[in-house]
Amino acid sequence: MCGIFGSIKVRPNRSSSTLGNDADQEVRTLQIINRLKHRGPDEVGMWHCSDNHVVLAHRRLNIVAIDDGQQPIRNEDDSIVAVVNGEFYGHRKIRRQLETAGHRFNSESDSEIVVHLYRKYDLDFVDHLRGEFSFLLWDEVRKRLVAVRDRFGIKPLVFHHSTEKILFASEAKALLPELQNRDWNLSAFFQAASLQYLPQEQTLFAGIKLVPPGSMIVVEDASIRLRKYWDLDYPERAKKEREFTHDEHQLAITSI
Repeated sequence: MCGIFGSIKVRPNRSSSTLGNDADQEVRTLQIINRLKHRGPDEVGMWHCSDNHVVLAHRRLNIVAIDDGQQPIRNEDDSIVAVVNGEFYGHRKIRRQLETAGHRFNSESDSEIVVHLYRKYDLDFVDHLRGEFSFLLWDEVRKRLVAVRDRFGIKPLVFHHSTEKILFASEAKALLPELQNRDWNLSAFFQAASLQYLPQEQTLFAGIKLVPPGSMIVVEDASIRLRKYWDLDYPERAKKEREFTHDEHQLAITSI
């Protein structure tokens, strides 16, 4: 379990950054990511893009690649950067395939396959990922931020969207002090209190939402897109088999 944070200014300009002036940006980012210290007590890492309008931060729990698995992680030429929470299944096989194709890895961390898969497959890279994960990835060439959550939503990822910026984090508590209005989401609270489940995509706090399971948010050219990359699939053959079984059951009842 790790903690991640990311911020992107929707309409960046050279005179301002996502979290304020350059002088206090690092301090504020550290304050935010340290609210998730309980998720990753071992290490902290931060990164900002060339013009300071994108920030990524990570609190790490050392499990895989203890000696060289520091985050944020980068590809060979530092054009792709990511912070990852979670675990990727079958990462060694994927790593061997990528190395055979010419990709050079900097660590033994399973998280590093993300930046190389993205380099090879663009947004279709998620089709090659299995596991429980949430992560943020910045493409410096395309000026694109990608936020991804695993297929069943095992790992959390929340976000806040204002007219100026979008904030992402593993937990709402990291974002709450950054919001001007910190109100309860009363409808979500009442549903959680009565049914023990939150409404889809909602959190207990107004203005903070969940990235849906099996989905990604893509921020590019001042546009924000929610893209569902996976959903439950019921093959046609299975449907016919269920219908056949149902007919047999009806026939048995009639015969009796």
